[in-house]
Amino acid sequence: MRSSARVAAAAAGAMALGLAVYSPSAQAQACCGAATAVSPGRLTMSEDLLVGGLVRVQRPLGDYDEHRTWTRSPPGASEWDTEADLFATARFARKGQVTLVVPLVETWRAHANPNGDIHSHGGGLGDVRVAGRWDFTRAGASRTIPGIAVLAGLTFPTGRAPEDIPADDYLASSATGRGAYSGSAGVGVEQTFGPWLVLVQALVSRSLTRHVAVGAGSPSVASRIGTALTTTAALAYGFDNDAAIGGLVTYELEGDSTIDGQTAEGSGSAMTTVGLAGTYPLTDAYRLQGSLTTNVPTNGFGRGRVGGPALSVTFLRAW
Repeated sequence: MRSSARVAAAAAGAMALGLAVYSPSAQAQACCGAATAVSPGRLTMSEDLLVGGLVRVQRPLGDYDEHRTWTRSPPGASEWDTEADLFATARFARKGQVTLVVPLVETWRAHANPNGDIHSHGGGLGDVRVAGRWDFTRAGASRTIPGIAVLAGLTFPTGRAPEDIPADDYLASSATGRGAYSGSAGVGVEQTFGPWLVLVQALVSRSLTRHVAVGAGSPSVASRIGTALTTTAALAYGFDNDAAIGGLVTYELEGDSTIDGQTAEGSGSAMTTVGLAGTYPLTDAYRLQGSLTTNVPTNGFGRGRVGGPALSVTFLRAW
């Protein structure tokens, strides 16, 4: 199977999409509990700070090849991916907020082999992320103008890159990051219609060039991951007790990488993810969020990626 670091990051964006907290007396609040594809924690209009933790478990069941053909994992091959994120969000202006995410990643892999099954386990600190959001207008404040926000993010290569895994890790379970700085920018549009919230977001990401050694004593090569586009659409329904539930669809497209200035044909990827997500207020300060997502396990809905169901649970404390 291909490395799960890319899948975990992709799944992290989709599963972190918490849905709206709705109050019949203030429709403008309906969008405020929605987490974005950039950040797993988003402040409501009455909050200035939150801290939280997210635990996610994913079970890859197959992969897409370069022709977008979906293939189930062969007998004897298995994988489990887990991630625990610690995050905090703070308001720096009436319309602006910033989030810091620190992920811890663990991967278990096994592969059947005539000479004996191969097992591999690895993990550690993943790529730390910082994300920002600025809301020019808010959903529900106007019947004609939706909520419009600018999104931005920066990822630091604090995780272990694929080329830095130990030589005896034949299944590359020790990789926890992508090995490059990357930045992202995008826009989010959302609007309320009574108890319903409609949300659409688009985010473009670009990585910096990194230099990878191909062997002892050999010169390094310049490598750059292709530009990525992530789009998300969600529809949520809010209840009178401020709980909410909804569905989401995320499509990710990453262009071909370049090596020493030459395009590596067929190295790009794509993935379509669908899922359900919800939020439940435990008290005025504490809330619980969860999601269940999966790729579309059939031909044509992905390329160069592994996929499978994933479950996440998020616990938040806000001030």
